[in-house]
Amino acid sequence: APGVPSSTFTNAGQASRYIARIDPSTLAVDWIAPVGRDRSALVTPDDADRVDGFALGADGHLYVAAYAASTRYPQGGGTYTGWGGARYIYRVDALGNVTAHAGPLDPAIRSIRALAADAEGNVWFAGRAGRALATTAGAMVAGAQLGTQESGAYLVKIDRVTRLPAVSTFLAVPGSRSASPNSQWCREPFRDAD
Repeated sequence: APGVPSSTFTNAGQASRYIARIDPSTLAVDWIAPVGRDRSALVTPDDADRVDGFALGADGHLYVAAYAASTRYPQGGGTYTGWGGARYIYRVDALGNVTAHAGPLDPAIRSIRALAADAEGNVWFAGRAGRALATTAGAMVAGAQLGTQESGAYLVKIDRVTRLPAVSTFLAVPGSRSASPNSQWCREPFRDAD
């Protein structure tokens, strides 16, 4: 719990996201590595502040989206932290060592719902972001194009070398596509809110 001294409360932290490696021949756990948190606060799983995403890269590393959290107590000393922190993409090597691969990510990012690593070693992720998301030159949709919408679906590519966004764009303007009704599913025209 927040504020509890690590000297008297010795687990790896509250609501931590973790990665575990299991030996396929014995089914024994080789190691467990706490990575961070999946939420910024005590929110329902479908809330916008949730980060999800896990990918195995061609380099053999695992890439995980998580909020920064206290994962080294009691080894590092101090007091357990509460919810919050910045969002990062973490890299977990074959021995279970966790390092920040990219971040802190743009604070306009509200959620990470999918994550992938391509053959070149770039990490891609998508979710929902506020209109202040810093988009790159040539973005398909910039924040200013969202009109009155406060947020939208986005896509970011983290360059494998610089570990900075090489692509950052919104994907569409919410509510801007008209959609044809399907006579089998609905009876009236509607707007595509996604």
